[in-house]
Amino acid sequence: MSVRANRGATPAQVLVGIALAAAIVALLWIGWRQSAEPAPEPVSATTEASPPTVPSDRIDPANQGRLIEVSGQLRGTDPPRDEQFGIRAQAGAIGLMRGVEMRQWEESCAQDSCKYEQVWSGELIDSSGFRERQGHQNPQRSPFDGQLFNAAELRLGAFRFDPELAAQVLFDDDSPVPLPVRASQLPPNLAATFSDREGMLYTGDPEHPAVGDVRVRYHVVGPIEVSSLRGVQDGQWLKAPPPH
Repeated sequence: MSVRANRGATPAQVLVGIALAAAIVALLWIGWRQSAEPAPEPVSATTEASPPTVPSDRIDPANQGRLIEVSGQLRGTDPPRDEQFGIRAQAGAIGLMRGVEMRQWEESCAQDSCKYEQVWSGELIDSSGFRERQGHQNPQRSPFDGQLFNAAELRLGAFRFDPELAAQVLFDDDSPVPLPVRASQLPPNLAATFSDREGMLYTGDPEHPAVGDVRVRYHVVGPIEVSSLRGVQDGQWLKAPPPH
């Protein structure tokens, strides 16, 4: 998977983007493997130097067990939804990620001198070991957790998509992309807690965040245009080719 760097992005921001994308791919793959209906057992694939290019809108039984080449749009059959926050991805989306960051103190020390600044962090920062704990205590837990929501099933035209093959497509795609949201989309109990700014949700004052405040952002994966992909036809399934 590639991640486009915004103009002026720092190397650290680019690395964070790459790590986010890789984490989403891994979690999507795990989710599909755990929740999806098992694919049929592997068949003996007939490999060819130049596999036939077939339309993705119908399945030809004559290609059973053959390595084929297809193109089209990889889509989820049911848009992923965050039920707690009431946020739904667009039709055909493959995955929806809720990222949660909390405002916390961060300590940086050089020799006998330490500096403390407030940062947004997706991980809990343990302040119990700070040299100056007074006035720099961090919360021990976040009120919300980050989560990833999967489409129930993946399809490319008429073909059901094996998670092993989907992971290859995801690594070649420029995803995930931000999904701007507004507080008005939330259920009443959360809409009273959050405000929105630049497509993200905030507790507290977004302009003047305080330690313990939370911000929530969403990213969405897919649908994905697949220009050319090789896989083995196995009934309704399109599966990853066997290793050479």
